[in-house]
Amino acid sequence: MRSALVLISHDRRFLTQLSTGTLWLDRGKTRRFDWGFSKFEACRDELLEQEEIERHKLDRKIAAELDWVRHGVAGVAREIRAAWPVWNNCGNKGGSNVKQPATSG
Repeated sequence: MRSALVLISHDRRFLTQLSTGTLWLDRGKTRRFDWGFSKFEACRDELLEQEEIERHKLDRKIAAELDWVRHGVAGVAREIRAAWPVWNNCGNKGGSNVKQPATSG
């Protein structure tokens, strides 16, 4: 016969001594752990930290994508044209036989 007891308490010592499994309801997700409350807190902190790292990476990627959308290919072309004199003269004091990229309007 299997049974369960749902116990909600703010007493951490009581939860640590009594629990053998943990069911975590967090932001609409349910996670089940086969260990008691003592291990749950460390695991919870690790999961939340990992989520924060992933969220930060996603935020940086979104910012880069938004920057590309704002500046796009035209911005990259401007940067190339601005840097062209430096590239053109690099290692070639007497001029260059490399053609400069075409400008668009």
